Amino acid sequence: MEKRRINAMRRYYDRKGKELPEELAKRLAQKRASEKKHKRKRNLKRSHAISPEQYDSIFYEQGGGCAICGREDAGRPSIDGSNNLYVDHDHSTGIIRGLLCHHCNFGLGHFKDDKELLEAAIDYLKRTKEQMGWQA
Repeated sequence: MEKRRINAMRRYYDRKGKELPEELAKRLAQKRASEKKHKRKRNLKRSHAISPEQYDSIFYEQGGGCAICGREDAGRPSIDGSNNLYVDHDHSTGIIRGLLCHHCNFGLGHFKDDKELLEAAIDYLKRTKEQMGWQA
């Protein structure tokens, strides 16, 4: 069923104040699930040149969580309730390094993947923690 037709049916039933018939609702749910699967496949292929199977392989190799913090529930929520981790890659080479949660991915991005800058931030945290300990 094409998207325009589906939306027109939804609007029709909404205007009439009626619920979608069960069979139609079931078909729409199946269509959404199928579209979601194809969209994920297309996005992984276009953005990172990997398949969903390769993503899943990386996911299981790193224990089912973020490659940095290890949290298993830290991905971005998707429609089906699962958490998708971000595909982390080297921006200069395009080589995939692993899968990261939102916070770790954005953290690396804000530090521009610069090792010296990250080390400086770690030193800063250590230094300020020591200073606070002296004040207490």
